[in-house]
Amino acid sequence: MKENSSLPFQITGIGGVFLGVNNSKEVRQWYHEKLGFIVDQYGAIFESKAYHNPSDCVTLQWSVVDKPSFFAPSSNPFTINYRVSDLEALWRHLQGKVKILDTIEVYSYGKFLHIMDADNNKIELWEPIDSVFEAMYAGKMNRQISIGGIFFKSPDPSRLKTWYQQHLGMHLDTHGIHFKTRKAADSDYVNLLQWSVFDHNSTYFDPSDAPFMINYNVPDLDQLIETLRACDVLFLDDKIQTEYGDFIHIMGPENHKIELWQQAQLKESINYK
Repeated sequence: MKENSSLPFQITGIGGVFLGVNNSKEVRQWYHEKLGFIVDQYGAIFESKAYHNPSDCVTLQWSVVDKPSFFAPSSNPFTINYRVSDLEALWRHLQGKVKILDTIEVYSYGKFLHIMDADNNKIELWEPIDSVFEAMYAGKMNRQISIGGIFFKSPDPSRLKTWYQQHLGMHLDTHGIHFKTRKAADSDYVNLLQWSVFDHNSTYFDPSDAPFMINYNVPDLDQLIETLRACDVLFLDDKIQTEYGDFIHIMGPENHKIELWQQAQLKESINYK
């Protein structure tokens, strides 16, 4: 991610994704049984290491929510949490430019603020204190699996991406933006997380009618495919091999399409600058 030195804050990554479902308990159980997620009553926490300083823990909260009021005032059933380097600076930057839903709230694990984007999606902004999560969830975080992509639909992707560039300082290309962390189990290797906006008429989400799709980065796709076939999971295609790694798509609970990805090994030396 290219940094914008003119802004007093920085969007440093994705801190969470919250997905609307009808039965959160059953959905959490499905992910636990089929994909091996370590889950609790809220969802799952994925652990990685900071790209520039792998001694620092980076957490990402995954939650499925069956209360539509959680996403209010948006009618869209998802919320993305963005990690911010300086939330108070961002709050000052956003004054008079976007719809701000509340004031900054401070907890032991960081500062939070909620706003609306140009598509009426509710956004959560978070200045994290990951060490608190690391202590709270020691031994209970997902370290082998990670989130490799967050994809959602928009009636006007170009307009929405411009909004994120102008207001959150995200430097986007044709596909969106990817954030880098390092694998929790081996910090010599890099995890990529792709954030992309698709046109609302895109067929990439088919046959699901959900406005979002999540990519899960798994350590051994062939082994997982074998396990899932034995569980009668619906496969939507055959394994696709690319320079970025291997992909396959399955149908998850409540008609949600899931992208599974074994990322091509990306080894990068540590840059402490």
